[in-house]
Amino acid sequence: MRTDHYSLLFVLAGSAVAVGALSAEESTVATNEKRAEIYPDCGENEHYVQEAMRQCAATAEMAQKATRDPDPMLMNFFFKDASESMRSTAAALFGKIAKECGTAGGQKTHITCRQKRDNECGDFYGLTEIGGQRLLLCPNFFEPLEPDGKGCDILEPGDILLHEMTHALGSTTDCDDTYGIPDTTALPASENKNHADSFAHFARAVAKSCTRTELEEAAGGVMTPTTSDAAEETAAEEAAAEEKGTQPDLATTQHGPKHSLRSLASPLAVSLAPELQSMSMMPMLESTAIPGVLSVLVTMPNFDSQY
Repeated sequence: MRTDHYSLLFVLAGSAVAVGALSAEESTVATNEKRAEIYPDCGENEHYVQEAMRQCAATAEMAQKATRDPDPMLMNFFFKDASESMRSTAAALFGKIAKECGTAGGQKTHITCRQKRDNECGDFYGLTEIGGQRLLLCPNFFEPLEPDGKGCDILEPGDILLHEMTHALGSTTDCDDTYGIPDTTALPASENKNHADSFAHFARAVAKSCTRTELEEAAGGVMTPTTSDAAEETAAEEAAAEEKGTQPDLATTQHGPKHSLRSLASPLAVSLAPELQSMSMMPMLESTAIPGVLSVLVTMPNFDSQY
């Protein structure tokens, strides 16, 4: 990232997760609502933007429903909090994003492909004002990269757009350049609740039906339980192992995610160029909680790169 504070985006496919019904105030895309306006300066790439918007809307809608899933695994994994308050906060933001990306017209944000100055984009995929309206899609955004396998550890165009929308509609931050599943899961719960990539990867995991095992692999190692229930389960396993005179299973007691890998999917984690396929997962973004400050997305040739 850089000090202008911009953010990034990607595309997505995916299957939905069955969850409980939404309340009336949580309903998502309505036909009488308007969505983000796509400026004509995107030219021949407008169809690509339209598809990313469609995917963003579909993913946000699935994510909104998933916040009510009785199984708290994903809420605990990405937010370390499955309380009613956190579920409501996430549902509300995903609902706003589903409307902004999914209905016809123009509402809170406008999407442009025109840079205000020479090389404004640099190596970024996109730039978004925190709490602002302008969302700039950069040339790199239109260089798609197919996910390897299921793709639980990356973000595609629609996911990146969703990440950017959390900055614009939820004033989320990037928590000092924290991108990708490894670093996202290492954040304290107090930061996850306002972290763009936590929302983006939660939504991606829902759409791709990612299992805890797949997410732990994406995090680079076994995750330490963060909820009281999980902690109690681990303690019980350790006690049982001690009684039997055996060592506890490292898969449930190893502490902390490993940081050897960095996910490529984050804010504007749009499809990366083929030459970047050897990189961990995606570029990184940097954002600041100050309204009007831009959140920047940069790509680096290694797993420690930033959006």
